[in-house]
Amino acid sequence: MVGAATGGQIIGSPTKWSRTWGGYGKRLGDQLGFTAVEEGVQFVVGRSLPWKDDRSPCGSGIRRAIGCGITKTFTLRTVDGRARPDLPFIAGVLAGTSASLIWRPEAARAPKARGFFATRVGIVMGGAAAKRAYAEWKASR
Repeated sequence: MVGAATGGQIIGSPTKWSRTWGGYGKRLGDQLGFTAVEEGVQFVVGRSLPWKDDRSPCGSGIRRAIGCGITKTFTLRTVDGRARPDLPFIAGVLAGTSASLIWRPEAARAPKARGFFATRVGIVMGGAAAKRAYAEWKASR
């Protein structure tokens, strides 16, 4: 949260929030609100589904580890081993981003709102996939 708020402060995003301590507080509050909603939704949705994280090894090789890590980011396994979408993660990111948009200045204009939504979802999901792919690659070495 602090890193994302600091990054936003450095680049001045959103531009409507000044690059002062007050603007930094808004950016930090935005990250805190996003995280609270995202984690809360993930918890609730995760508790309602019997699906579990796939802990099986990916095998060796960087390509296999990266592909497997990305796949594991967006899927869970049923008790009989079938892959299903990782609804807790996906719903959490979408709900957190939607909630964040409520108080951000981008909400005033639809094109800016859509751009913010797509960017935040892409960064969060892409970051999670990269983190998982790296972990799978590291474990395969």
